[in-house]
Amino acid sequence: MDGNVTGILADVLCFLFFLLAVYYFGIAVFSLFPFRLGNPKEGYTRFAVVIPAHNEETVLRSLLHSLRQQDYPQQYFSIIVIADRCIDATAKIARQMGASVLIRNEDIEIGKGVALRDAFEQILKEKQQFDAVVVLDADNLLDCRFLSEMNFALRQGNQAVQGYIDAKNPNASWVSYAYATWYWITNRILQMGFWHLGIGCSLGGTGFALSIDLLRTIPWQTVSVAEDAEYTLKLALENVKIAYAAKAVVFDEKPDTFKVSVRQRCRWAQGITAVQRDYMGSLLRYGKWNALLRFWSDLMMPLCFCLCLVLDFFAICNLLQITNAAFADFWARPLPFVLLNFYIFGMLFTTGCGLILDKKCHHKLILNFFGFMIYIFSWIPAGLFGILRHTKKDWYHTVHKHNV
Repeated sequence: MDGNVTGILADVLCFLFFLLAVYYFGIAVFSLFPFRLGNPKEGYTRFAVVIPAHNEETVLRSLLHSLRQQDYPQQYFSIIVIADRCIDATAKIARQMGASVLIRNEDIEIGKGVALRDAFEQILKEKQQFDAVVVLDADNLLDCRFLSEMNFALRQGNQAVQGYIDAKNPNASWVSYAYATWYWITNRILQMGFWHLGIGCSLGGTGFALSIDLLRTIPWQTVSVAEDAEYTLKLALENVKIAYAAKAVVFDEKPDTFKVSVRQRCRWAQGITAVQRDYMGSLLRYGKWNALLRFWSDLMMPLCFCLCLVLDFFAICNLLQITNAAFADFWARPLPFVLLNFYIFGMLFTTGCGLILDKKCHHKLILNFFGFMIYIFSWIPAGLFGILRHTKKDWYHTVHKHNV
């Protein structure tokens, strides 16, 4: 009897994960459809480009140079570098390149979120009037049309805009290429899919813009290590949708070792778990379940896909009488088996179409297939470890070294 109950519970749990997988498959399908853009108002947005930096002398100069190469009128944007507890030449380089520098030596409140809070508060107090802020990481590089595309999106009436986060160093190692591949997939399937459905996308930590009016209405008061995710949920609760600007491309440095990759993803899972603990009640109370599913999508989408692959493998083994895995009995039946494989191959097909449409389909994707699968499956232990440590607020500095 106990075995039957356990089997039923396992089937129900797997079926719930399958339904969640189908939900993300639906998002993926909608990402392939063309999206009709509105007509923007004429004129230029006055940007304050804010760059948090902690000992970034190696990479900062390249970012500032790419900002000076923008095809956007220089008089319509100012660069503000937050030299956050720096002991190197970060502030000196910023001044040499014509940027304003905000010095932070705070040792009690540390992290990117509080650094941005201090910078935004100062910007709102200044006499110089800005229309929007753009947030970039010091290790980034920009496409020459980044600010023009952000201007286009904001002039359409959007208050929050996320750009396309690409990889600066995809060829550094199999880890960085797997990272890049994952971002190419999520940019198309999740960010574009959620935006096309009218749900709005998520802030990605860098390459995003917020209007000054929005910051006055919903101040940047984030306390977690996942400051971008926290502010995304604040916006969701106020019915503010984040637009997706696929042509506003920012190149971000990705980890090139597996150890750093796992540590970064553990910290991400740790941060978003702490955030959802504080916001889940409000999201459910106000019926924001789409925002919650979008919030967990970076972890849940690979988890669902991996689970379905495992179920499919054992279902096939059961059908061939190689094994007798009880948890896969339900999925070895004709209809569930067909539905499961329709999802798996459908997800692979839509992902492939998205990569082709975004011109990211390279032969290296095939060469790095096993590396990518290691990256995907490693999300599960990394995510679970981060979830279990969600009460910790550890901060560590990721060293950036790829100066392109």
